[in-house]
Amino acid sequence: GVILFDPITGQSKKYALKDVPKWVDRVYGADDTIKKIDWHYSLKNGYWNTVFAKNDIKQTTDEYNYISIGSDIYLYSGLTSINSDSSNLGFVLTNMRTRETTFYKLASTTERNAMRSAEGAVQDKRYDATSPILTKLNGQSYYLVSLKDNGNLIKAYALVNAEDFQQVKVAETINDLLQQVNVDTIKSDEPSNQSAKNEIKGKIVNIKTQVVNGTTIYYLKLEDNKIYKVKASEKTLDVLPFIEIGQTISGFVDNDNFLVNVTIE
Repeated sequence: GVILFDPITGQSKKYALKDVPKWVDRVYGADDTIKKIDWHYSLKNGYWNTVFAKNDIKQTTDEYNYISIGSDIYLYSGLTSINSDSSNLGFVLTNMRTRETTFYKLASTTERNAMRSAEGAVQDKRYDATSPILTKLNGQSYYLVSLKDNGNLIKAYALVNAEDFQQVKVAETINDLLQQVNVDTIKSDEPSNQSAKNEIKGKIVNIKTQVVNGTTIYYLKLEDNKIYKVKASEKTLDVLPFIEIGQTISGFVDNDNFLVNVTIE
């Protein structure tokens, strides 16, 4: 169970695990959680398999971090084979209040490789990389790494391609880092029969948004005073919020003046 202690009044109350209030951020410790995950993936084929055949034995990597999803705190760590320490098979995500754990399959480099790659991109400054956070931008998985100086102050950020850790982007701010990724194409849910559309290109002079039937629509006014629309979706969330006046946009006009295959320069 869990004992919640009020540091102001000194009162405490014990809860069974099934009755722990949802506002509690964390019930289980990280070390214990990692140990249980390692037990599960090493012993699921029996103890003797860990001694002799050693088939399909996995373990967590040396790094883990925390992310917030909704009102809950999650621990995540890479999962790798015991026969390899250079690549991950995927990631585990554990709710620190319920210890519910989910495995996500994603072939990628390890967190340590990503950290070394980020440090190598600024080796002249001798920054130290922090444990990375996995993120997805424009459909590509990246490790987001903070780079700190000797005073433990964050001086830069790096995005390391999770599948090819030799590809690294570095900037002094998160926004500048995202701008380096935002040059990629925005993919829309609309059909992409480009032969039936007219291609447009122009500079954005005004931006408005409106929610229609639960979907956010971006209205982009170009320098020719024409207004085009882009529909927000899971494929555009990493790019659309960062569109700015003065940027040049190109794409194909679909039905009702919606743009598809949009590129921001």
